[in-house]
Amino acid sequence: MRYCELLNKYLELAKNANLEEEAVKLIVAELSNMNNTELYLHYNDIIPARLEEKITSSVEKYLTGYPAQYILGYTYFYGLKLKVNEDVLIPRFDTEVVVEATINLAKNYHNPKVLDICTGSGAIAIALAKNIVGDIEGLDISKKALSIAKINAQDNDVKIRFFESDLLRNVKEKYDILVSNPPYIENNARGVDKMVLDYEPHLALFGGDDGLDFYRAILKDAPKFLKPGGSIVFEIPYDKANDIKFIALTYFKNVQVQKDLSRWENRSQFPGVAEILGSRGGKTAEAAGRHRRRQAGPVAHGDHSEPADGERAGVFPEQPDQHGRRGRRCE
Repeated sequence: MRYCELLNKYLELAKNANLEEEAVKLIVAELSNMNNTELYLHYNDIIPARLEEKITSSVEKYLTGYPAQYILGYTYFYGLKLKVNEDVLIPRFDTEVVVEATINLAKNYHNPKVLDICTGSGAIAIALAKNIVGDIEGLDISKKALSIAKINAQDNDVKIRFFESDLLRNVKEKYDILVSNPPYIENNARGVDKMVLDYEPHLALFGGDDGLDFYRAILKDAPKFLKPGGSIVFEIPYDKANDIKFIALTYFKNVQVQKDLSRWENRSQFPGVAEILGSRGGKTAEAAGRHRRRQAGPVAHGDHSEPADGERAGVFPEQPDQHGRRGRRCE
């Protein structure tokens, strides 16, 4: 079978099953050790028999609803290749904005000490270690997740101290920056993607009845573990910006929630980033409640000093067929 024939078959099946067609391309390209451009160039080549069997088995497993990244055993995040399995949440492209916000924030510190809370696969911590001159650490309550994070750090040639802790319970030191993408799906939320619900670890997904339990716990304890002038960066659910700001202003004076929409097609669903920059012992919750609602953004700030001023590469070219569907024709 040629690549074009296999792709046409399985892209159609994925479409009919309401699954991502790009995931099919990803599996085919990765198992063929190609990027999308190379796959395009070999579009009419015959697939070697053993490779075809492997690709077919993998794609058919994806069509049952099993995540493509778990099938491959790895994913890409911020230009890094990371091992993933059912013990860790699959890092999302959206979360790269948290990394960018933290990198920019770190420029205000000399050799900053950074702690990634709920590190999971270590994606955020490793991306930061690759881009920040400083001391990066990561914690998680899951021993299995920490094992994956340590492997990923070693594979990406960075030194990070990972340790087990239920949020900040076992933390003994102080940090310049705390960063976290905590679980924030409501316990009884409807519409959670079935693939996520069935296979990704619930420990890394659900954040209590309103999805905000982890934000409350981290924000309450954070002042004890931040150095003077320290800050917090969160990923936040797009529709909970005002609620999280309300909580943060109980403990911090300067809370900023912004949203960079330039990169995102589905702007209403973008999970924001919260940077918290403020003095320890912020405004009361009552005072915070008087602040007007802001749109969720890629940054929410909160330190406890005086407030500061202030695909692997490759494109898969596609052509519409006679039905308006996109994809290169078999020749």
